[in-house]
Amino acid sequence: MKNVNFFEQVKRLAVASFSFKKYKAMSRVEAVLICIILSPFMLVQLFLLLFLFSLSFFFTLLESPIKYLHSILREEGECVKHATQVVVYLVGWPIVFFSYAMVSFITIMIYILYALASIFGYIWTLCAYKFHLYISEESIEAAPKEAN
Repeated sequence: MKNVNFFEQVKRLAVASFSFKKYKAMSRVEAVLICIILSPFMLVQLFLLLFLFSLSFFFTLLESPIKYLHSILREEGECVKHATQVVVYLVGWPIVFFSYAMVSFITIMIYILYALASIFGYIWTLCAYKFHLYISEESIEAAPKEAN
């Protein structure tokens, strides 16, 4: 699985949502009326995006020391002899495993909240970007082609 930069992906969704592409193509009266009607969807997506930004920050904050500790354990496990390996692995691996489990729960929350933010954003932007549910989606900027 490829490494996903959650903060950048959430920022990409926020920029795509708040570019107001479809609203700029309307008359001002239509845009204001539709914006008022769809403002609950906009507010829900805004709060989801803010929460996603903070979760992405904490994910990165937690992931970096875990990877560093994991690399230290891997190096020390290869360098030391059998009796010392037992001590290194008995003490270090439960900490690393618990840390990875905690980060994986944050990842699940990020994926669920991103899907919800994408749905709410797709509704209030009037389909201004490509519909997607996964944060690892490569391109969301292209709006779907309308049939003539």
